[in-house]
Order: sequence, then C-alpha cells, then structure tokens
Amino acid sequence: MLESLSRPATPPCPTGPAFQWSRHRRPSGPSDRQLSLDATEWVLQLPLVLRPANTCSRYPRIVNHIAQSWLRSDRCRHLFNQLLRDSRPARSGFPPSVREELRALAAFRLDGVLPAQAD
Repeated sequence: MLESLSRPATPPCPTGPAFQWSRHRRPSGPSDRQLSLDATEWVLQLPLVLRPANTCSRYPRIVNHIAQSWLRSDRCRHLFNQLLRDSRPARSGFPPSVREELRALAAFRLDGVLPAQAD
C-alpha cells in the first residue's frame, strides 16, 4: 500500500507566478486551529505507538479530517493519498516527523500494520 502512495496520482497542479493557492483554499475556521472532540477521542483510541502527537500540535485540521474519514476506508485511502503525495509545485511537504506519523497511520488503517517500537 505505501508503495502506491509514493507515485504521483494526479496531474501536476497549475503553476506560474500568477497562480495563488490562497484563492483555492476554503476559509480558515475553528477546526483548523484545534482538535475537535471527535478527533481527540479518536486519537485516544489509537495504540500509543500510533498517536500522532506532532501532527496534532502542528496540523489539527488534518487530524480532524483523518478522524472524520477513519471509518470509511475509501475516504481514508483517498485522504492519505492526497496527504502523502502532494504534487503541488514549490511545496516542501510536511516535516519528517509529521510525514512519518501520517505514513504509520496509513499503514495501520489501510494494511493493518503497526510500526515497530523503538527499543
């Protein structure tokens, strides 16, 4: 499953100095700045090794979205594909710690694989 997440799935997005991502994003709301109650409960139900502490603190909007999608494998697969295969130009992606948390969550949800615990 994770191998399929490393290949581009969508055509490249528009580029150029005139293209502005801010015009294509939805307006920021409260769920962008803090975890929802549902997302908090979802995180607490995860095995300790999977709890995405870095993602929760840096990107609560993403954790809220994952929690909403978690029980629907089709939505969850699509969401992880979008998160882990960002094809937008001039973007550096997530910090390594967040990317690893997202990969671990994707492997667990889509393949039933728990990450190895550090000794």
